Amino acid sequence: MASVFWDAEGIIMVEYLEKGATITGSYYADQIRRLREAIKQKRRGKLRAGVLFHQDNAPSHKAAVAMAAIQETTCECNQLTNEPFSQYALRIETFLSQLFSSSGSSIRKDAVRTKQSTMAMLSLYEANVQMFMDVGKKSRAWKKISEGLKDLCIPVKVLNIINAEDDPPSEKNLPLVDESPKPKTTPVADVTKTARNQQQIQSMEIIDKVQENQKASDENMTRYLKMKEKEMELKKKAIDVRETEMQVKRDVASEKLKFNEKKHKDWLNIEKFTCELLKKLLKSHTDSEESD
Repeated sequence: MASVFWDAEGIIMVEYLEKGATITGSYYADQIRRLREAIKQKRRGKLRAGVLFHQDNAPSHKAAVAMAAIQETTCECNQLTNEPFSQYALRIETFLSQLFSSSGSSIRKDAVRTKQSTMAMLSLYEANVQMFMDVGKKSRAWKKISEGLKDLCIPVKVLNIINAEDDPPSEKNLPLVDESPKPKTTPVADVTKTARNQQQIQSMEIIDKVQENQKASDENMTRYLKMKEKEMELKKKAIDVRETEMQVKRDVASEKLKFNEKKHKDWLNIEKFTCELLKKLLKSHTDSEESD
């Protein structure tokens, strides 16, 4: 089974349920969280502006864990009740019931219950969804769907009720137009190519973004390391200059100390020589007085 989430701009996320599995409240809650990430990537700014989430009142949708997940995604939930079908919806329901009741059981099983055929119907819907927006082109849209079902080798009996008036359907205004199936050589894989490729493209885009972010992060880290290396080199040069300056100051102080020591020694020698001269002078004067 395919779960499709869309808005006015188109399809946002498509997920496929494995055969035999059921949608529970916890599964639906995880699905809502994955939808939030898809909205972040494909509808930037929409979560900040607010999202109005429409869903029906299925038990899994009304579960407490699912409603909590919707509140976590900052979505306002609009619970739709299952109201009685309108006349137009009744005509569509009659068309689908006639379509599949006229098909063989094995073909109907292949068309409805296999994942491949579900993806094929989804691709067919994506290709023709815009045609449903114009009321005057409904017959063309159903013609396209009929052709797509033929590609799946499903015999189709088209009910001419789309362009009928709004009165309830009856045997008089529902003429059957028998369209015998024409065998096609195109495999179902070609029909499902759009949906499968779309998922692959989305995955590749995510991988490319991750690689680009990693590359940008590596470049930033390389630039940061280069800046740190330059900073360390400048600090090393500053330390070398400071050590050279300190060595010069030590040499100047040492030379100054040596100069002062030499100056002090010279002064002491001069004083000593002066004292000796005075002694000699006094001695000569004393000797001269004694001789007189």
